[in-house]
Amino acid sequence: MLNALLLLLLAILLLLFSTRAFMSSAIETSLSLRISPLVVGVTVVAIGTSLPELAVSFLAVLKNEPGLAIGNIVGSNIVNIFLVFPVSVLLADLKMGISKTQRNAFLMVAVTFAFFFLNVFRVYYRLIGLAFLFLAALFTFQEYRWGIEGRDNEDSRHICREETKLNWKTVWLLLASLAGIFWSGNIIVRSVEQISSISGISTTFLGLSLAAVATSLPELFFTVIGTRKDEQKAATGNVLGSNIYNILLIGGATLFFSSVPIISGLTWFFFLFSALSFYGLICYFKGRIVPRWTAYLFFLGFLAFLVCLGLN
Repeated sequence: MLNALLLLLLAILLLLFSTRAFMSSAIETSLSLRISPLVVGVTVVAIGTSLPELAVSFLAVLKNEPGLAIGNIVGSNIVNIFLVFPVSVLLADLKMGISKTQRNAFLMVAVTFAFFFLNVFRVYYRLIGLAFLFLAALFTFQEYRWGIEGRDNEDSRHICREETKLNWKTVWLLLASLAGIFWSGNIIVRSVEQISSISGISTTFLGLSLAAVATSLPELFFTVIGTRKDEQKAATGNVLGSNIYNILLIGGATLFFSSVPIISGLTWFFFLFSALSFYGLICYFKGRIVPRWTAYLFFLGFLAFLVCLGLN
C-alpha cells in the first residue's frame, strides 16, 4: 500500500510540474495568436489539463475497468465545480463574462444532462461515443471562431494589438508538457489499481474520489497561477472547458470503447446539481464580480459529496 501511495504522490508532482509548463506555453501561444484568454482557457488549456482524465479513463478502458473510467469523469466534473472554481473566487475578484461565458455555461449543462440520460437509459454507446467525439471537435472550432470575433470587442483590452511570432521553443515546451501530463496520468491508473487490489475498495469508488481529485489538480493549479497572473477569465474558462471536454472527448472515447458501469443515483445527483449550481451562479452574476460567500457554499457541496461517497 505504501509503495502505491508513494507512486501516486510522484505522479501528482509530475502532473503539477507539467501543468505549470503547459500553462506558461499556452498563455504565450494566446498572445502570439491574439486569442481571448477565456477561449484559450476553454480549449487549449482545458484539453491539456483534461489529459490526465483522458489517460486515466482510456487506460482504464483498455484494462477493462469501466468503473474507474466513468467514475473519474463524473468525479472530476464535480471536483472542478465544487473545489477548483471556489478557489478562484477566493483568490481574485472574479467577474463573470456576458457572452462567451454564458454560452459555454449553457453548453456545459446541456452535455452534462445528455451524458446523464445516455448512461441511465443505456443508449447505444458506440454510436453516441462517435457523436460526442464529433461534438468535441465542433466545440473546439466554434470556440476559435468566438475568439476571433471577441478579440476586437469585449476581449480587446486583454489582447495585444501587435501580433507576435510563435517560437519553436514554446511549441516544444507545449508538446513536452503534454507528454508529461499524459505519462503521469498513466502512473495514476497503475497506483489506483494497486490501491484497489490491496484495500478491496472498488475502482469505481476510487475513480469518483481519489483519481478524480488527483486528475483535477492541474485545473486547481492553473486556477491558482492564473488568478495570480490576472488571467481570471482563463481560470473560469478552464473549469467550463474541462467539464465539457471531460464529457464530450473523454466520455465519448469511453462510451465508444467500453460498457458503462452502474453508478449510484446519489452520485448522479451531485453530478447534475453541481452543473446546475455553476450555471445558475454564472447567469445570476453576469457582468458582475462573484462574491466570496458563494465559494464557501460550493465548498460545502464538495464536503457533502465526500460524505455521501463514504456512506455509499
